[in-house]
Amino acid sequence: MTAMPPDPPWLDLAMTAALPQDRPLLAMLLEFDRRLDKIATQSSEPMLGQIRLAWWRDVLTADTPPSGEPLIATIMALESSVAWNLRGAMLQLVDGWEVRLLSPDDVTEFARARGEGLFRAFSGPGSYAAFETAAVSWAMADRPDMAISATRSPSLESKHLRQWPRRLRPLSLLALAGQANGRAAGLRLSWHGLTGR
Repeated sequence: MTAMPPDPPWLDLAMTAALPQDRPLLAMLLEFDRRLDKIATQSSEPMLGQIRLAWWRDVLTADTPPSGEPLIATIMALESSVAWNLRGAMLQLVDGWEVRLLSPDDVTEFARARGEGLFRAFSGPGSYAAFETAAVSWAMADRPDMAISATRSPSLESKHLRQWPRRLRPLSLLALAGQANGRAAGLRLSWHGLTGR
């Protein structure tokens, strides 16, 4: 059983960059992602992990999800406050972590499903430049334990992210975190969070 890696520092920056009314949604999605991470990376047997992931898949597709779990209550409350199928988008997160559990070498499919699941659940429907690339960039960079080389991380031009609506700035910051390195990385991310540049 591997220990959970610490939260990357850019998560706090992303929360700060979110509009106040969107912070509960972003916090819930990051917590849900962390729960799935724990299932996929800390289950003693893959079958046990599959059972737990299947439980969450059932929760997200149920007409009346079970009560008693605070995270489920938060999901339901937030779904009623957005204009898109939040739980439907979150299913991709479950799919991504199932790939991580059963096919840990399939980094590309894991990052695609995980990244697009979280990004689309936050953004809702819409077309944005380099959206899928940005989602994959975050999902890859957020998993240093998978030893993903820089050559496998997708190329992302910040000019595309500057075109995104203000509401999506926490997502563009997460995507840039996947490309940021060096001593000035923190300053660059902080500046982007403040200005969008």
